[in-house]
Amino acid sequence: MRRTFILPLVAAALCLSSGSAAQAADCASTLGPESSFGGGTYGITGTGAGPGTQWAFAFTPSVDCQLGTVEVAFHLGSGTNGLRISVFEDNGGLPTGTLVESTTVLGAMTSDPGGSLVMGVFSGATLLGGGSTYWVAVGAEPATGDTFAVWHANDLALTGARATRTSTTGWQGSVGSLAAFRVSEGGVGVPMLSFRGRALLVAALLLWAGRSLVAGRNGRRPLGTAS
Repeated sequence: MRRTFILPLVAAALCLSSGSAAQAADCASTLGPESSFGGGTYGITGTGAGPGTQWAFAFTPSVDCQLGTVEVAFHLGSGTNGLRISVFEDNGGLPTGTLVESTTVLGAMTSDPGGSLVMGVFSGATLLGGGSTYWVAVGAEPATGDTFAVWHANDLALTGARATRTSTTGWQGSVGSLAAFRVSEGGVGVPMLSFRGRALLVAALLLWAGRSLVAGRNGRRPLGTAS
């Protein structure tokens, strides 16, 4: 067996990955230091508990990023412990553009009025374009259920575009305090290579390709393979 240092280089590159979405870069965030957030502000209801209210808040990634997770600060007031978290493209300042992705989260909200972060996991394969505006929208799951939940505001005094709708009205936009949320790259458990990790991986692959080419011209087995 011929041994080379190329495979260890690849292994080193993978070890330098961020590891998971929890460690991946933020696409956008309104959370404060150590993921802090403010008090409960925005009511979300299913049609079994009220008018079926949803809220949405706009964000604009500064660079391209893959949609991996969305965390929202919530507590459950009463009823079914379920949320649907969706990301929409912007359409004229409202979340009426194309649905990018949607996911459901069941049983994750605390009943503590202080709230906690609830994570929705997405595919990690959808690219959000840097400089483009999107919306994080949250409604009850199921929509016809008896959920009454409260989305907490940010504690950084951040303001921006927001919108709300009910089961009987369309989206109504306004500008004001933003809810607390974080959109992050990658999916849970999906490795995300850091810049240094990517550089090492590319260097290792180029080195392997170059040495294999030389070995092939000399009639030898390519490096990094068994002999």
